[in-house]
Amino acid sequence: MNMLFYYDELYHAAVERINKLVDLSVAQKNILLQRLQQTPFLSTTTEDIELVTNKILHSLGAVLCPEAYADYAGNGKLLEMEMLDNGE
Repeated sequence: MNMLFYYDELYHAAVERINKLVDLSVAQKNILLQRLQQTPFLSTTTEDIELVTNKILHSLGAVLCPEAYADYAGNGKLLEMEMLDNGE
Protein backbone atom coordinates (compact mmCIF):
# COMPACT_ATOMS: atom_id res chain seq x y z
CA MET A 1 0.00 0.00 0.00
CA ASN A 2 0.94 3.59 -0.49
CA MET A 3 2.57 5.35 2.50
CA LEU A 4 0.53 8.48 1.80
CA PHE A 5 -2.56 6.39 2.55
CA TYR A 6 -1.27 5.72 6.07
CA TYR A 7 -0.34 9.36 6.64
CA ASP A 8 -3.77 10.46 5.46
CA GLU A 9 -5.51 7.89 7.66
CA LEU A 10 -3.45 8.93 10.71
CA TYR A 11 -4.30 12.57 10.05
CA HIS A 12 -8.03 11.82 9.84
CA ALA A 13 -7.88 9.69 13.00
CA ALA A 14 -6.26 12.59 14.87
CA VAL A 15 -8.91 15.01 13.55
CA GLU A 16 -11.67 12.64 14.72
CA ARG A 17 -10.08 12.39 18.16
CA ILE A 18 -9.78 16.17 18.48
CA ASN A 19 -13.39 16.66 17.39
CA LYS A 20 -14.57 14.22 20.09
CA LEU A 21 -12.99 16.24 22.90
CA VAL A 22 -15.91 17.67 24.85
CA ASP A 23 -14.08 19.83 27.38
CA LEU A 24 -12.62 22.16 24.76
CA SER A 25 -14.22 25.17 23.19
CA VAL A 26 -14.59 25.45 19.43
CA ALA A 27 -11.75 27.99 19.35
CA GLN A 28 -9.41 25.61 21.20
CA LYS A 29 -10.33 22.75 18.84
CA ASN A 30 -9.64 24.99 15.85
CA ILE A 31 -6.20 25.87 17.26
CA LEU A 32 -5.41 22.15 17.71
CA LEU A 33 -6.57 21.40 14.15
CA GLN A 34 -4.38 24.23 12.79
CA ARG A 35 -1.38 22.82 14.66
CA LEU A 36 -2.21 19.37 13.30
CA GLN A 37 -2.12 20.75 9.75
CA GLN A 38 1.28 22.35 10.36
CA THR A 39 2.95 19.39 12.12
CA PRO A 40 0.73 16.32 11.67
CA PHE A 41 2.83 13.76 13.49
CA LEU A 42 3.48 15.74 16.63
CA SER A 43 -0.25 15.45 17.31
CA THR A 44 -0.62 11.75 16.46
CA THR A 45 -1.13 9.47 19.45
CA THR A 46 -1.01 5.72 19.96
CA GLU A 47 -4.83 5.82 20.00
CA ASP A 48 -4.77 7.16 16.42
CA ILE A 49 -2.26 4.52 15.33
CA GLU A 50 -4.36 1.78 16.90
CA LEU A 51 -7.50 3.02 15.14
CA VAL A 52 -5.76 3.04 11.76
CA THR A 53 -4.25 -0.39 12.41
CA ASN A 54 -7.69 -1.80 13.22
CA LYS A 55 -9.11 -0.30 10.01
CA ILE A 56 -6.29 -1.89 8.01
CA LEU A 57 -6.88 -5.28 9.65
CA HIS A 58 -10.58 -5.09 8.87
CA SER A 59 -9.87 -4.19 5.25
CA LEU A 60 -7.51 -7.17 5.05
CA GLY A 61 -10.36 -9.31 6.34
CA ALA A 62 -12.52 -8.18 3.46
CA VAL A 63 -9.86 -9.38 1.02
CA LEU A 64 -8.95 -12.65 2.72
CA CYS A 65 -11.39 -15.51 3.02
CA PRO A 66 -13.23 -15.61 6.38
CA GLU A 67 -11.24 -18.60 7.65
CA ALA A 68 -7.91 -16.95 6.88
CA TYR A 69 -9.05 -13.70 8.50
CA ALA A 70 -10.16 -15.52 11.67
CA ASP A 71 -6.83 -17.33 11.79
CA TYR A 72 -4.94 -14.05 11.25
CA ALA A 73 -6.92 -12.27 13.99
CA GLY A 74 -6.57 -15.23 16.34
CA ASN A 75 -2.81 -15.35 15.96
CA GLY A 76 -2.60 -11.62 16.68
CA LYS A 77 -4.69 -12.04 19.83
CA LEU A 78 -2.55 -14.97 20.99
CA LEU A 79 0.60 -12.90 20.50
CA GLU A 80 -0.94 -10.01 22.44
CA MET A 81 -1.91 -12.32 25.33
CA GLU A 82 1.57 -13.86 25.31
CA MET A 83 3.14 -10.41 25.55
CA LEU A 84 0.88 -9.51 28.50
CA ASP A 85 1.82 -12.75 30.25
CA ASN A 86 5.51 -12.00 29.80
CA GLY A 87 5.06 -8.48 31.22
CA GLU A 88 6.14 -6.66 28.07
